[in-house]
Amino acid sequence: ADALLESGNLTEAYSRLSQLASLYEKKQAIQEAIHCWQRMIECGVDDVESRRQLARLFETAGEMDAAVEQIELLADMLAECGDLESSDSQWRRALDLNPHALYARKRLAESLESQGRAEEALAQARSLADSAEQTGEIAEAIRFLEDWQRKPHASRDLRERLIRLCEASGDA
Repeated sequence: ADALLESGNLTEAYSRLSQLASLYEKKQAIQEAIHCWQRMIECGVDDVESRRQLARLFETAGEMDAAVEQIELLADMLAECGDLESSDSQWRRALDLNPHALYARKRLAESLESQGRAEEALAQARSLADSAEQTGEIAEAIRFLEDWQRKPHASRDLRERLIRLCEASGDA
């Protein structure tokens, strides 16, 4: 596969690495399968399927932070393609694995808002504020909530959460 990659034959290299990853997975050699998918991405085959497989394998290996990272990249790819339903599904999957994944929560709120689903988006914004207090990602949450306050569907309780975060950060 490396020789094919070096020769520029990405299609054949992708096929071989994909087969190799599948064989490794069947033998329960998950780290080796992960390496195959990572190799493909490093060589420029950064597509939805590669990210999907890599996320799944990291999850299988119990490497949840790495799985969430790959799921977030996958969700961004899907959103860029305009597939918001699949993207939202991936944001929710990332949050199932890590309910405090601030980036996933933020992107899901933004996506829901862009689809006119204001109440669902507001619920995600609330969860983001609550989660930031627990994880210490207060500065990022404050920036997000300050932007959110400019939206027509901003709520009083969200403003109160923003004030609480500012107080916690010493910016009140």
